[in-house]
Amino acid sequence: MTKSIVYDYVLVGGGLQAGLLALAIKHHQPQSQIIILERETVFSGKQTWSCHQTDIPENCRSWFAQIPRITWPSYLVRMRGFQRNVEIGYQSIRSSDFNTFLRHLSNDQSNGLSVKRGIEVTELGCPRVELHGGHSVRSKCTIDCRGPLPVDRYQGLGYQKFFGWEVELDTPWVPELPVIMDVNTDQEDGFRFFYALPFTKNRILLQDTRFSDHADVDMADGAIRLREYLHRQGHSSFTVVREEHGCLPMPFASSPIESSPTYLEAGYRGNWFHAATGYSLPLAVQYADAVARVAPEQAEYAVSRLWQFHRGRSKVARLLHRMLLRVLTPSSRHQIFQHFYKSLPESTISRFYSHKFSQLDRMRLFLRMPPAGLTPVRFLQSFKVNR
Repeated sequence: MTKSIVYDYVLVGGGLQAGLLALAIKHHQPQSQIIILERETVFSGKQTWSCHQTDIPENCRSWFAQIPRITWPSYLVRMRGFQRNVEIGYQSIRSSDFNTFLRHLSNDQSNGLSVKRGIEVTELGCPRVELHGGHSVRSKCTIDCRGPLPVDRYQGLGYQKFFGWEVELDTPWVPELPVIMDVNTDQEDGFRFFYALPFTKNRILLQDTRFSDHADVDMADGAIRLREYLHRQGHSSFTVVREEHGCLPMPFASSPIESSPTYLEAGYRGNWFHAATGYSLPLAVQYADAVARVAPEQAEYAVSRLWQFHRGRSKVARLLHRMLLRVLTPSSRHQIFQHFYKSLPESTISRFYSHKFSQLDRMRLFLRMPPAGLTPVRFLQSFKVNR
């Protein structure tokens, strides 16, 4: 590390949020000096991030459009007894593509972006970040992007866990649109569905996803379930190209942003994700753009203003997730999503996923016929669970 440099931004953690911050800052502040410090040797892991195309605000699209991604004009939802083609564009970013893009960006020595892998941070702060071995770097703004907080920092938790394969098929996959929820499967271990992204006609990402009460990911069972699903879709011959799995903590109790006096927390660590769905890309983009539009010394104020817009919506999303995990029985949890996709117009769906839903949208979410098993008494009891 060069001790004489005072970086404008030190980004700790090399995942999605850090990469988006680097890209947005270089777009709005091309002369800035940025360093990303990643503990692992591989940047951004083995993941796929997805969102609706309408989830990305128009004022962010000029820099976001630089990221390699796969897009589709709409997507499908398959529930018990019906299927819906949701006419909202969908898009996915593969971590391998994102990693390559950022590596090329940082290889340009003239643009002021440096990425360091295999770096252990021992103490965060601003203006100084301490590193293993007695080294340090100095910054005007330090942002912690290291992923979810330890589970003991939350008052009440559910989990979204997934096991996925990217597979090469011998015959074309049908349909050519994403299926973001196929709920025609047993509902053990929480709300469960299959998720399929057709990258090409013969290359798909298939995930077994569960909204569960516990964090255990049974990878052996996941492999069995994916194989069975592929067979049901008529694909008995395929090659597994890669595997991805994970478990995201999804708090349903109140958990306000905890501001550090010297550095900021971003991404999942700072609660910048959709508490009802687990989608992190839309809020990560908005966070990156808010920080990038102001001077490093003003980043905390910019983040605070953005959180004022999202605070109430986050509370609603947490309530929905609490109802899912603490009020409804596992066998009836899918009915919340069935109500959502069967009853709501696409405009409401779009605003909900983009975390911009209105008061009218909230009424549409809560005041229609409730799922089976959700009586008024049980609804009120949900407020008393791990508050």
